[in-house]
Amino acid sequence: MPRTQVTVFPSSAALAEGVAELFALRAAEAVEERGRFRVALAGGTTPLAAYRRLADSPWADLVPWGRGRGLLRRRALRRRVRR
Repeated sequence: MPRTQVTVFPSSAALAEGVAELFALRAAEAVEERGRFRVALAGGTTPLAAYRRLADSPWADLVPWGRGRGLLRRRALRRRVRR
């Protein structure tokens, strides 16, 4: 069983950046290993800052969006988080 890792961020902005980075890296790793990635995104306002970071460079450019399943495409994600 994998060990749980807890990371404490100094601010909410740093947390959003960390979440976007981790998402982008894990999605790219999954595509490299399995040819696709799957994800379930939470709704509501809690993850909104992380989604905004994920929709912008450099993270949006690193995510292989065309290989993802179970999420909104980049354009739809951008439209939703900028409201």
